[in-house]
Amino acid sequence: MILVDIDHFKQVNDRHGHQAGDLALAQVARWLGEGLRDCDVLARFGGEEFVLLLPNTTHLQAATIAERLRERVACASITLDDRERIRLTASFGVAALAAEPADDQSDAGNSLVRRADRALYAAKGAGRNCVVSV
Repeated sequence: MILVDIDHFKQVNDRHGHQAGDLALAQVARWLGEGLRDCDVLARFGGEEFVLLLPNTTHLQAATIAERLRERVACASITLDDRERIRLTASFGVAALAAEPADDQSDAGNSLVRRADRALYAAKGAGRNCVVSV
């Protein structure tokens, strides 16, 4: 699982308006979705957060994918209706299910989300625009 949060997203809405924010969300979703496999899942997970579920992917592979996506977002820009270009960055938290299945799958899923969320907060605390894997 990879949790993604667009860094300083509120500033996009505050400076450029909510239409620009909507455009930014849609574009980041496109960038995150590039190159995903048919079995992978990308979904919006709150305001400016996204979740990627990557079945049959090792923890190391997921961290590598997260870094590739982080670079993709950081290196691109979005052109607004008024032709102004904005750049975004995003923070990524990566976690994986334990190798041994848990007795209670709902506990395993909740634990996965909590660990990915902790990793995301650690990425934010480390200065944003980075990947933290737990």
